[in-house]
Amino acid sequence: GMLSCDKIIYNDISKSTCEGVQKIKDYFNIEQLEIHNNDGAEYIPDESVDIWFMCPPYYNLEKYETDGFESEDASKTWLNTIFANWYNTGTNRFGLIIREDFFNMLDDKYKSLVNEQIEINANTTHFTKSKKYKEYFYIFEKK
Repeated sequence: GMLSCDKIIYNDISKSTCEGVQKIKDYFNIEQLEIHNNDGAEYIPDESVDIWFMCPPYYNLEKYETDGFESEDASKTWLNTIFANWYNTGTNRFGLIIREDFFNMLDDKYKSLVNEQIEINANTTHFTKSKKYKEYFYIFEKK
């Protein structure tokens, strides 16, 4: 579906992930794909785009080449900063894949903008301290 877009802006804090996306871009000759390697809380596209999309790290549960977050509160602040950045742009939609417990990190202002919730990985769950968590794809829309 992305191949039909006029412009795609990809941003990830992970340099190695960006290098992988560059290989996909080259292999499929996706000329309209622009790749950035920035912290999502600090990067805002210069122009309005059709949708923002992210699948954020889960606090300290995943290992990245960057240092990660020093606390769950820091992770929450980072996630809500990205939402605030989106909210203050001309882009109306935001797609988010996130585990159900991490969804609760969002400020109520943004939770109220959920337009659709789709369960993903229906046959797989994430285990943390013997508790099962599901992942969902949320679509937020400004009203």
